[in-house]
Amino acid sequence: MLSGQSLPCDASFPTVSWLDNCYARLDGVDPNDINDGCQTNYLSVPSGWSIATASEEVFDVVNAYPWGTHVMVFYPNGGVCGSAGTSNWNANSRGSCNWALESSGNTFKPNGCTIAVLITKAGTGVPTPAPSLSPTVAPTSSPSFNSSNCEDLGYIKHINWNNMLNDGADEVPDINYDISVSSQDMTLTIDVELDYLGYSSINNVDGIGTRYHLGFYSFDSDSVISNCDNRMASSFDGKLWPEQWEYSEYPYLPYNQIGSEDFLAYPPSDYWTLSMDPVESCSRIKYSAVFTWQDLRECISDDGVSSAVDVDIGEQFITMSGKFFVDVVSPVSMASDTQIYRSYELLSHPFVISIEKSTYSANNVNNIFTFTSSILDVGKNNEQENVLEIILLTEAIDQISLSDPVLLASPDYDESKFNITTSESDCLSINSDLCAQLWEITVDVECPFTFDGDFALQFTANCENANQECTDYIATYTDIVTLSAGLTFDDYICSDDLFEIQYNSSMVIYEDDTFTSEMADDSISLIGDRIHVEVSVNNFNVDSNGYAVLDAKLLNVWLCSSASDLSLNQNDLTNSGLVRQLAKVPKV
Repeated sequence: MLSGQSLPCDASFPTVSWLDNCYARLDGVDPNDINDGCQTNYLSVPSGWSIATASEEVFDVVNAYPWGTHVMVFYPNGGVCGSAGTSNWNANSRGSCNWALESSGNTFKPNGCTIAVLITKAGTGVPTPAPSLSPTVAPTSSPSFNSSNCEDLGYIKHINWNNMLNDGADEVPDINYDISVSSQDMTLTIDVELDYLGYSSINNVDGIGTRYHLGFYSFDSDSVISNCDNRMASSFDGKLWPEQWEYSEYPYLPYNQIGSEDFLAYPPSDYWTLSMDPVESCSRIKYSAVFTWQDLRECISDDGVSSAVDVDIGEQFITMSGKFFVDVVSPVSMASDTQIYRSYELLSHPFVISIEKSTYSANNVNNIFTFTSSILDVGKNNEQENVLEIILLTEAIDQISLSDPVLLASPDYDESKFNITTSESDCLSINSDLCAQLWEITVDVECPFTFDGDFALQFTANCENANQECTDYIATYTDIVTLSAGLTFDDYICSDDLFEIQYNSSMVIYEDDTFTSEMADDSISLIGDRIHVEVSVNNFNVDSNGYAVLDAKLLNVWLCSSASDLSLNQNDLTNSGLVRQLAKVPKV
């Protein structure tokens, strides 16, 4: 707590006392901090505090401290602010500016950076009256609690691993959860409410670090962790082992108590939001996350080997399935990271997101395809050797054109490798109401490689020429079109030259088409004469890949003749005087 000019403030975070009021930053940063920073997240105002309102006193207290930022913002919410002094930036300004508060429900943040929010409450320290002449009543038999410390209030649960592993129901943390999927939005929404855990004990040893693991793999000593778990591996870099298990006794406070690197028993995450419910008091902790289809497809193990979900592409549906787990985890040792843990599984919950493919028109009794998709071509890029090009053809009736392709699944689970572009954004041709379009899918590959599976894609349907059939289709089935196409392709040769064969050959020129009398060495042939040639090919060497030559055919012969004293230059045939005649002969 900082010294101010008058009354002290009863708070667990840094404050300033000024005359009869207390002041602080909403995010709890020390008012004497000289580093430039800002508040970027929405935060709740602590109980008993409120957003400060502009006054001479407010301007005075803002100008008196650096506040760890450039500008402190407060009410009225029209952009009235006072300048803090971290870099002597307009150090004594007061009045209107371009910054203001933003709110989301009962939470607040400034609308820019480097800016912070000023909060205030009335001071609590008042001079005590003169001592009474008679003694006070006897002290109570039990201590009174500090209402802001969740440990003192008994809201922090400490489990005993011996009891919990021996079916001690009272030791198991209580869990409430809601898991829902939306096939229309292709999302998985998870809300989990749990007891707030502190250190645990085992074999009469206290102070054992404990945290929850939420993710799509069950936790055990040998299990992998995925990037969609309730933690980021980078948060633990440079932290001592005991620091990786610390927790706050004030988790409800609005700054860096949960979901931050300050207390890694409840670490930050790319996907999970942590909160206390209800806010502003000691209570249970709530984890919330919304995963899109693409998020789930990108949930992979830290070693990059396995996907957290499976995708099955059937004749009618594209289905994503997986399991969501909640575990309690403690290390065997708090002295060092032995990579051995105790774990207890609280929840294993399967989920399925199913998307119907847009293949048939539901009211088409003849089962005529409304949409089709197929792979037309697969090949290497001529200019980029490691780029594989896949050409996809889509066809739609009723002059429905497609746009905005999104890859839902691929033969390789990492869809981020693939890039989809339109070879032709418009219909190649509209014939009998058919719209055909080409799409190019490219992917970087390292040879050798294999693709064996299906591409699943989702498009947006559009109506060419606003025809009624197309408009009716979209009104009935929405403009979302989901298709798939199978692909089996591998490359183990990793070269444009599939094989190399070495052989010997000899050529004999005959006088006529009986091929019985060889032409003499001094014979002369004129341009226009028919030449009868036999080429013998033998001594084939099979290459290292196991290819063998089974047959050989002579297709064309290029016959070159010249004067006996001509100096030939094979790099300049035209100027060397060489006469060339293409003589086509029957296949031999």
